[in-house]
Amino acid sequence: MINQREFIHSYNDQHRAHFSAILFERDDNAIIEELKKVILSYQRKRVFTIQVTNFTVVEDYNEVHRILYDYEENHLKRKKGKKGIDNRYNFISMKDSGILLLIVDYYIEIHHEQDTNKASKNLRVIIEVPRVVDKYYYKIAGNLYTITGQIIETTYNNNTSNSSTSKMVALKTMFMASRFYRYPIENSKEMTLINTEGDRMTGVYFQSMIFGKFVHVMKYLLARYGLFGVQEALKITRLLVHDKDPRDPDLYTVKVHNIYISAPKFMYDRDEALQSLFYTVCISINETKDVTLNDITTLEYWLRNLGAAFSTDTVEKGLSILESLESIYNISFKEHLHLPDNQKKNIYDILVWIIREFSALRSKDNLDISMKRIRDAEYVAGLYGMKVSRGIFRISDRGNKVTLEQIEKAINTYPDALLKAMLKDSLVNPRNNVNDLDSISALKYTYKGVSGLGSSDGTNKKETSIPVQYRQVHPSHLGRIDIDSISSTDPGLTGIICPMAKVYNGSFSEESEPNTWREEVDDLLNQYRELMGTKEILVMKRDLTDDKLRLDDEKRLDSIEETIRSMDRMMGTICDVEADPENNGLEKVDDEIATLITEVTEDITSK
Repeated sequence: MINQREFIHSYNDQHRAHFSAILFERDDNAIIEELKKVILSYQRKRVFTIQVTNFTVVEDYNEVHRILYDYEENHLKRKKGKKGIDNRYNFISMKDSGILLLIVDYYIEIHHEQDTNKASKNLRVIIEVPRVVDKYYYKIAGNLYTITGQIIETTYNNNTSNSSTSKMVALKTMFMASRFYRYPIENSKEMTLINTEGDRMTGVYFQSMIFGKFVHVMKYLLARYGLFGVQEALKITRLLVHDKDPRDPDLYTVKVHNIYISAPKFMYDRDEALQSLFYTVCISINETKDVTLNDITTLEYWLRNLGAAFSTDTVEKGLSILESLESIYNISFKEHLHLPDNQKKNIYDILVWIIREFSALRSKDNLDISMKRIRDAEYVAGLYGMKVSRGIFRISDRGNKVTLEQIEKAINTYPDALLKAMLKDSLVNPRNNVNDLDSISALKYTYKGVSGLGSSDGTNKKETSIPVQYRQVHPSHLGRIDIDSISSTDPGLTGIICPMAKVYNGSFSEESEPNTWREEVDDLLNQYRELMGTKEILVMKRDLTDDKLRLDDEKRLDSIEETIRSMDRMMGTICDVEADPENNGLEKVDDEIATLITEVTEDITSK
């Protein structure tokens, strides 16, 4: 006899969609781990050093109380006018918080201080981290709070904005949104390109808005890789610089001062990355007085050029900007970016990807939730990281004038800094349940918040307006967003995540970001190599027989040589770049930057 209850249970278990357990899981260690990633992301080592030497997590209540008591005692002694004030940990708080401690040990150093006794220091920072209470809540100052999950995209564009005047793609990291624009060269006010044939050059170039400054994207890549290394990173060859006019009809050549910059016409007309690099090299040389051919082949020149874009024409300033750029590429963002690991190692890989896939990223649907992800613990860690990163970016502008005290002030926070930031944030709300179905609290979401819709971009303190399209329901919400439990005014911005929604490491899908440009270039290179191999066989056959080839072989050789010449004009002679022992290839860039850092440090110390 069949047990009816067992049968119904078994049938439902096999045929009905199950809740996604990951949507309801909360862990004390989640915020701790995200905080570690944030803190490791803003380490520095070039102009000054900020290095994490150790993390310690303290969970025992008595030990937590002792550490905070000792900190308060030392704090009262350091502050003038605090004498006679009792340590608040001598009393039982009526509005206590459920916390554990993350203790961070730093080593900080400045590279220009002549007094070696003051050149470095060890620093300990204590962070109070809320712990999970009653499944989904955090107890702060006597009240229970819940964190609304934030839905955020990796990249977005301005296709949804009716007022956009240029084509833009934004990269949304934890610390800021970096914006990238594509403009026509012929409309630029910086410089008009006229080639040696008297024709006006056309094409596009890429600008970036990072750290509140408009800078050519290629300037960051040139400062990191040099003139030859950047071509390798972008898979561009044959952007040439000469001291004489090459007078080649297959090349576009522009004269700037006494330097000639040229590129194959076939490749230039079809490759936006080459157009942007060509234009950036031209305007950079035009901005520099008394520049020589040898200057622009060095990494030092491009570091100074990047520094000049930020008003200080020094190698040290260029290195400082690169280090700030690298720090915005936080570890959590890197882990969630849907690209192969070997193609997202650093921020420069991402800049190359954005330039090469700009058109594909422009065509993405901002409203499609499938390429978005949920963050909660990462969001809390970001509240702390935003405060510290702003301080570090600020002192980075001081260059070799920064002091140990300024570095310490930037990274040394009060223990309750994170808790205070949470209480001020709009995504951290008191528990306001009207029934005992508190699992709903774990499923609430919003698009707003830090780095989200309506948030400031770091340069403009006012909140940006949210396009009306985001306030509406999108077909991709089905199965992911509960259509029956959404905001009546802004159904697309806030609501409840469907408990059966599939989540993959925080993302709503495993779909990869657009990333096909390497395969397209590699196919062309393979064809080139095959043609080169066939040509060598025919030439060898002719040389060995010491006689003319058959008519069909001769025609075949002529055809191959013409094709190779065309591809040389398009791609450049690959073997020349690879065999050149003096080129600034990617494998030599790290050593060259390390050498420059040493030279700059020694120069500053000697002064």
